[in-house]
Amino acid sequence: MRLGVAGMALAAGIALWLVFTPRQPAELPEDWLAQAPQRLLEARLSYHAADRHRPYVPLRSGGTAPTLLPLQQLAILEEQGDSRGIAMVYLLHGDLARASSLLARQPPSADRDNDQAVIALQQGRLEEAHALLAQALAAQPRHPQTLWNRGLVLRELGLSRHAEETFEQLAELAEPGWSEEALSLAASLRRKREERATAHQAAIAALLERLSQPGAPLPLASVRQQPELLRAALYEAVRTAPSPERVLALLPLAEELDRLQGDTLLQRYVSGVAARDFSLRAPLARAYALLLGSESPEPAALREQLRRAGERDLLLGALLHAPPHEVDLDELAALANEAQDPRFLLWVERIRARREQAQGHAAQAEQRLLSALRTCRARLPPAACMAED
Repeated sequence: MRLGVAGMALAAGIALWLVFTPRQPAELPEDWLAQAPQRLLEARLSYHAADRHRPYVPLRSGGTAPTLLPLQQLAILEEQGDSRGIAMVYLLHGDLARASSLLARQPPSADRDNDQAVIALQQGRLEEAHALLAQALAAQPRHPQTLWNRGLVLRELGLSRHAEETFEQLAELAEPGWSEEALSLAASLRRKREERATAHQAAIAALLERLSQPGAPLPLASVRQQPELLRAALYEAVRTAPSPERVLALLPLAEELDRLQGDTLLQRYVSGVAARDFSLRAPLARAYALLLGSESPEPAALREQLRRAGERDLLLGALLHAPPHEVDLDELAALANEAQDPRFLLWVERIRARREQAQGHAAQAEQRLLSALRTCRARLPPAACMAED
């Protein structure tokens, strides 16, 4: 409602300006939409006058709010019949509904799809923005504004590897300012992804050490604060446990995690492993523990041992720790299905997507990941379906 009122007021203001202002030549400085020394919109618009590179300063970091609507320039654009320019003014001043309405009347083009994707991104409709950008790139594969915005959308979707690759692809176009910022964004994404992975592994290792100590109290009070970390650590603690007693000692933690998720999956897993023949399993569990510490001299040989012994949960863990190119995806998918935890199925799709991306099929890889994430989120809380690829 507020946007509609603002739009009506703007239209009335333009009309009054036209009536009471002496007519001037219909001239417009080419870069009038980009005169400020910084930009408040991180996305790129395909309208040339709005696409001059300036440092991006988010409002929360001390940027200034957009200026008042420029009635004189809007009136000139109206005289010139430049509805795209008018749409850009509305978009930059927050009237996304009116901007979208004007863009919808434009002829189909990569430019139009890009600018509509910016609106979808601003409104949080990420998958719609992704589809519009894919459509634009199908028509114009090196469209710079679309490549930039695709990187932003992929970043927001959590597909950071794909975002990095997209920003690096854009940097190859050697656009002054934009290429340098694209390389900086790619480097920042890579650094943050690596830091998250390192922190995640360290947290699981610390929890596993605690869970592996006989008689140590279980961190039951932390289940609601860090359920996914505790779940991952529980799986590893069960796999490395040297006796059924040590496995069963983890049952209260499994019960708490199951209670939070609303099923009995982990309790069944713990009980099932505790019933295994540990005269056979114990040495394999010790070998698996060495694998976690990167001390296993022959991980491929261990995986073959686990296959022959029928210790399929250990084999699943060993495959999850193997380099992706060494993994038989059909075998991994079968083991993930047996485990009945959608988290493992998501991991399988990540590996498939990584292989597709390495083969140059980035769009196919992205669609696979997005579909896998939708499936996971339909069954589990968002925190259980990490988008990190």
